[in-house]
Amino acid sequence: MRRWSSPTLLCVMLSLVAACSSPAATAGSGDEQGPYAPGLTTEVAPVTPEGRKVGLGEVGSVVVPPAATVEERATSAGTQQLIITFGDATVSGVEITWGADDPVSVDEQTSTREKVARTNQSISDYERARVTWPGSQQSVLATWKESVPGAGGDSRSLEGASLVVQDDTRSTVVATGYAPEGQWRGSDAESVVLSLTLG
Repeated sequence: MRRWSSPTLLCVMLSLVAACSSPAATAGSGDEQGPYAPGLTTEVAPVTPEGRKVGLGEVGSVVVPPAATVEERATSAGTQQLIITFGDATVSGVEITWGADDPVSVDEQTSTREKVARTNQSISDYERARVTWPGSQQSVLATWKESVPGAGGDSRSLEGASLVVQDDTRSTVVATGYAPEGQWRGSDAESVVLSLTLG
């Protein structure tokens, strides 16, 4: 798969990869540095929530709440995609894109997204951090806050996070979720993103 298509969950942007402050983000270790490596690390770990398991082809799976809506979407460049919503899709949801034979490293992909995100005035508190994920050779978690248009011309602030992982076969999975600001922690969106299992 080539560079993954830009998530469109937050109505505006290249990618949803950022916000709430990333948990326990600290300066990155020297061993994982390179031209595209994130400068932070985070202790975020997988979770196993209650719900139903949804497969991501042969790449892996996530666990979604029983009442969640799961929609498959066609994509280009040989990728597959799921959109998961929990009622009002403008308030909270998850987009997962995956594909095989990705020639671009996770570090490079997320570095490119970070550069684009930092030029978007509606995005703030963007952080990109190294994370250790079971089955992944390289993993990055990006977090951010984003102001998006609301229903009556007003705006609302959302928090989002994007977990990007790549296994030893160079299959890449991008799981991006969002929820209202201040409600990301403990949300259905967070639990789906962090339930990502490879293999």
